[in-house]
Amino acid sequence: MQVKPTVRLDVGVGRMDRIEDANHQRMRINLTYTAKTHDAADVILDFFLRRGGRCREFFMPTWEDDIVLTNALDSADTRLEIDGVDFAAFWTQDRVRDMAGVAIVPRSGDVIFRKITDIAAESGISYIEVDQAIGVDMSLDDILYICWVPLWRLSSDTLTQRWVTNGVCQMALTMETLPYNAPDDDSNSNSASGSGSPS
Repeated sequence: MQVKPTVRLDVGVGRMDRIEDANHQRMRINLTYTAKTHDAADVILDFFLRRGGRCREFFMPTWEDDIVLTNALDSADTRLEIDGVDFAAFWTQDRVRDMAGVAIVPRSGDVIFRKITDIAAESGISYIEVDQAIGVDMSLDDILYICWVPLWRLSSDTLTQRWVTNGVCQMALTMETLPYNAPDDDSNSNSASGSGSPS
Protein backbone atom coordinates (compact mmCIF):
# COMPACT_ATOMS: atom_id res chain seq x y z
CA MET A 1 0.00 0.00 0.00
CA GLN A 2 1.32 3.44 -0.88
CA VAL A 3 0.75 6.32 1.49
CA LYS A 4 1.35 10.03 1.22
CA PRO A 5 2.21 11.57 4.61
CA THR A 6 1.64 15.27 5.24
CA VAL A 7 2.48 17.16 8.40
CA ARG A 8 1.19 20.48 9.67
CA LEU A 9 1.62 22.36 12.91
CA ASP A 10 -1.44 23.59 14.76
CA VAL A 11 -0.38 26.15 17.39
CA GLY A 12 -3.28 25.12 19.61
CA VAL A 13 -2.91 21.36 19.24
CA GLY A 14 0.63 20.66 18.11
CA ARG A 15 2.01 18.48 15.34
CA MET A 16 -0.66 16.82 13.20
CA ASP A 17 0.23 13.95 10.86
CA ARG A 18 -2.19 13.05 8.09
CA ILE A 19 -1.78 9.88 6.03
CA GLU A 20 -3.60 9.62 2.72
CA ASP A 21 -3.90 6.30 0.91
CA ALA A 22 -2.53 6.92 -2.58
CA ASN A 23 -4.18 3.72 -3.88
CA HIS A 24 -7.69 4.84 -3.00
CA GLN A 25 -9.97 5.04 -6.05
CA ARG A 26 -12.21 7.97 -5.23
CA MET A 27 -15.75 8.06 -6.55
CA ARG A 28 -17.57 11.40 -6.57
CA ILE A 29 -21.22 12.02 -7.36
CA ASN A 30 -23.29 15.17 -7.71
CA LEU A 31 -26.95 14.93 -6.71
CA THR A 32 -29.52 17.61 -7.48
CA TYR A 33 -32.82 17.63 -5.61
CA THR A 34 -36.02 19.50 -6.33
CA ALA A 35 -38.13 19.69 -3.20
CA LYS A 36 -41.77 20.52 -3.91
CA THR A 37 -42.65 21.21 -0.28
CA HIS A 38 -40.96 22.82 2.70
CA ASP A 39 -41.02 19.47 4.50
CA ALA A 40 -39.19 17.80 1.60
CA ALA A 41 -36.54 20.55 1.66
CA ASP A 42 -36.14 20.06 5.42
CA VAL A 43 -35.36 16.35 4.87
CA ILE A 44 -32.28 17.24 2.78
CA LEU A 45 -31.29 20.01 5.18
CA ASP A 46 -31.59 17.67 8.18
CA PHE A 47 -29.40 15.07 6.43
CA PHE A 48 -26.75 17.73 5.77
CA LEU A 49 -26.83 18.96 9.38
CA ARG A 50 -26.61 15.43 10.81
CA ARG A 51 -23.48 14.87 8.75
CA GLY A 52 -21.98 18.17 9.93
CA GLY A 53 -20.98 18.91 6.35
CA ARG A 54 -17.74 17.00 5.70
CA CYS A 55 -17.36 16.03 9.36
CA ARG A 56 -19.15 12.67 9.57
CA GLU A 57 -18.93 9.69 7.21
CA PHE A 58 -21.83 7.48 6.23
CA PHE A 59 -22.47 4.25 4.35
CA MET A 60 -24.55 4.47 1.19
CA PRO A 61 -25.13 2.01 -1.69
CA THR A 62 -24.20 3.05 -5.20
CA TRP A 63 -27.65 1.80 -6.35
CA GLU A 64 -26.02 0.52 -9.55
CA ASP A 65 -25.83 -2.96 -11.10
CA ASP A 66 -22.24 -3.46 -9.92
CA ILE A 67 -22.04 -7.22 -9.35
CA VAL A 68 -23.46 -9.96 -11.60
CA LEU A 69 -23.74 -13.41 -10.02
CA THR A 70 -23.46 -16.76 -11.76
CA ASN A 71 -25.48 -18.80 -9.24
CA ALA A 72 -28.62 -18.44 -7.17
CA LEU A 73 -28.28 -17.69 -3.46
CA ASP A 74 -29.14 -20.10 -0.67
CA SER A 75 -30.23 -18.71 2.70
CA ALA A 76 -27.09 -20.17 4.33
CA ASP A 77 -24.68 -18.77 1.72
CA THR A 78 -21.92 -16.40 2.79
CA ARG A 79 -20.31 -16.35 -0.65
CA LEU A 80 -21.38 -14.50 -3.80
CA GLU A 81 -19.91 -16.13 -6.95
CA ILE A 82 -18.95 -14.22 -10.09
CA ASP A 83 -17.89 -15.84 -13.36
CA GLY A 84 -14.16 -15.78 -14.17
CA VAL A 85 -11.12 -14.64 -12.19
CA ASP A 86 -10.83 -11.12 -13.64
CA PHE A 87 -13.23 -9.71 -11.05
CA ALA A 88 -11.08 -10.93 -8.16
CA ALA A 89 -7.88 -9.86 -9.92
CA PHE A 90 -9.20 -6.30 -10.24
CA TRP A 91 -10.54 -6.08 -6.70
CA THR A 92 -7.27 -6.73 -4.93
CA GLN A 93 -7.09 -6.27 -1.18
CA ASP A 94 -6.12 -2.61 -1.57
CA ARG A 95 -9.20 -1.99 -3.69
CA VAL A 96 -11.42 -4.03 -1.37
CA ARG A 97 -10.76 -1.36 1.22
CA ASP A 98 -12.72 1.07 -0.96
CA MET A 99 -15.90 -0.97 -0.59
CA ALA A 100 -17.21 -1.70 2.89
CA GLY A 101 -20.06 -3.98 1.89
CA VAL A 102 -22.65 -5.06 -0.64
CA ALA A 103 -26.39 -4.46 -0.94
CA ILE A 104 -28.57 -7.14 -2.51
CA VAL A 105 -31.63 -5.42 -3.97
CA PRO A 106 -34.47 -7.92 -4.59
CA ARG A 107 -37.41 -7.41 -6.93
CA SER A 108 -39.60 -7.60 -3.86
CA GLY A 109 -38.82 -7.40 -0.15
CA ASP A 110 -36.17 -5.63 1.88
CA VAL A 111 -32.67 -4.77 0.72
CA ILE A 112 -30.05 -7.09 2.27
CA PHE A 113 -26.84 -5.45 3.53
CA ARG A 114 -23.72 -7.49 4.21
CA LYS A 115 -20.14 -6.56 5.11
CA ILE A 116 -17.32 -7.78 2.85
CA THR A 117 -14.67 -9.94 4.53
CA ASP A 118 -12.77 -11.11 1.45
CA ILE A 119 -12.66 -11.12 -2.35
CA ALA A 120 -10.71 -13.94 -4.01
CA ALA A 121 -10.85 -16.58 -6.75
CA GLU A 122 -10.68 -20.35 -6.98
CA SER A 123 -11.45 -22.92 -9.67
CA GLY A 124 -11.96 -20.22 -12.28
CA ILE A 125 -14.59 -18.35 -10.26
CA SER A 126 -14.32 -15.09 -8.34
CA TYR A 127 -16.20 -14.75 -5.10
CA ILE A 128 -17.11 -12.19 -2.48
CA GLU A 129 -17.13 -13.49 1.07
CA VAL A 130 -19.53 -11.71 3.43
CA ASP A 131 -19.71 -11.67 7.21
CA GLN A 132 -23.02 -13.51 7.66
CA ALA A 133 -25.46 -15.70 5.77
CA ILE A 134 -27.76 -14.12 3.20
CA GLY A 135 -30.74 -15.36 5.20
CA VAL A 136 -33.15 -16.01 2.34
CA ASP A 137 -33.23 -18.20 -0.78
CA MET A 138 -32.98 -16.10 -3.95
CA SER A 139 -32.92 -17.16 -7.59
CA LEU A 140 -31.14 -14.95 -10.11
CA ASP A 141 -34.55 -13.74 -11.30
CA ASP A 142 -35.40 -12.70 -7.74
CA ILE A 143 -32.46 -10.27 -7.68
CA LEU A 144 -32.93 -6.86 -9.25
CA TYR A 145 -29.26 -5.99 -8.82
CA ILE A 146 -26.35 -6.11 -6.37
CA CYS A 147 -24.33 -3.00 -5.63
CA TRP A 148 -21.35 -1.88 -3.57
CA VAL A 149 -21.78 -0.03 -0.28
CA PRO A 150 -18.84 2.38 0.02
CA LEU A 151 -18.05 4.75 2.86
CA TRP A 152 -18.93 8.33 1.85
CA ARG A 153 -18.72 11.87 3.11
CA LEU A 154 -20.07 15.13 1.77
CA SER A 155 -17.60 17.13 -0.30
CA SER A 156 -18.56 20.52 1.07
CA ASP A 157 -19.38 22.23 4.36
CA THR A 158 -21.98 24.43 2.67
CA LEU A 159 -25.45 23.71 1.31
CA THR A 160 -27.26 26.21 -0.91
CA GLN A 161 -31.05 26.25 -1.06
CA ARG A 162 -32.46 27.96 -4.16
CA TRP A 163 -36.15 28.68 -3.76
CA VAL A 164 -37.57 28.82 -7.28
CA THR A 165 -41.01 29.64 -5.86
CA ASN A 166 -42.34 29.95 -2.32
CA GLY A 167 -42.91 26.19 -2.28
CA VAL A 168 -40.28 24.73 -4.65
CA CYS A 169 -36.63 24.49 -3.61
CA GLN A 170 -33.59 23.27 -5.52
CA MET A 171 -30.50 21.91 -3.72
CA ALA A 172 -27.36 20.08 -4.76
CA LEU A 173 -25.14 17.74 -2.75
CA THR A 174 -21.73 16.45 -3.79
CA MET A 175 -20.30 13.43 -2.01
CA GLU A 176 -17.17 11.31 -2.37
CA THR A 177 -16.02 7.88 -1.25
CA LEU A 178 -13.39 7.29 1.42
CA PRO A 179 -11.03 4.36 2.06
CA TYR A 180 -12.68 1.98 4.49
CA ASN A 181 -10.50 0.80 7.36
CA ALA A 182 -12.83 -1.53 9.24
CA PRO A 183 -12.79 -0.94 13.00
CA ASP A 184 -13.40 -3.76 15.45
CA ASP A 185 -16.90 -2.41 16.09
CA ASP A 186 -19.02 -0.64 13.47
CA SER A 187 -21.97 -0.13 15.81
CA ASN A 188 -21.50 3.64 15.91
CA SER A 189 -21.31 4.07 12.14
CA ASN A 190 -23.70 6.37 10.30
CA SER A 191 -25.80 5.41 7.35
CA ALA A 192 -27.71 7.15 4.59
CA SER A 193 -29.40 3.87 3.75
CA GLY A 194 -30.93 3.29 7.15
CA SER A 195 -28.90 0.15 7.82
CA GLY A 196 -26.50 1.62 10.40
CA SER A 197 -23.57 -0.18 8.76
CA PRO A 198 -23.10 -2.55 5.85
CA SER A 199 -23.11 -5.48 8.27
